[in-house]
Amino acid sequence: MRNLYLDYNKAQQIDEDFEVLSKLPLLKVLDIRGDGITQLPPSIGKLKSLEYLELSDNEIEILPQEIRNLKNLQVLYINNDSRFNLSKNIGLLSTIPNLKELHLEGDHFQRIPEEIRNLKSLEYLYLGNNDLTELPEGIKELEKLKFIDISNNRMPHILLDQYRDDLSPTIKIKF
Repeated sequence: MRNLYLDYNKAQQIDEDFEVLSKLPLLKVLDIRGDGITQLPPSIGKLKSLEYLELSDNEIEILPQEIRNLKNLQVLYINNDSRFNLSKNIGLLSTIPNLKELHLEGDHFQRIPEEIRNLKSLEYLYLGNNDLTELPEGIKELEKLKFIDISNNRMPHILLDQYRDDLSPTIKIKF
């Protein structure tokens, strides 16, 4: 099995479910959005082939350290999770070497940590529908970044114009 969609199932025994999932060595896509999950078990790190992980609409505050074992992970969704603490997770996210696309929309972030600069493989960053009033300088250091969505935040128009001027002209910005 390569793709598994368990979205909006309200998983009750997530530890047991993941123990079974960890026995799927070829799993590339896992969608567990809206399942009422408050934490991922350490066994998530056994999904070595995983490329796409959808965790939106859950209540996950902290990711387990074992997520750093997902060396093939390219796309991560953590949308609409007001409990997700980006400051506490950014260091861990930066250890995922192939993370190209990160979705953090509707999470009510007021700021993005400077450590965002450490996500060296990031090409697409979705930060729409948060409470951001500015972007960190570290955004400019994301050399592979092609697209950033900062729509529906609390940034003044003058700042938006400044970002357009400051960021590389090759980066598409959605305001």
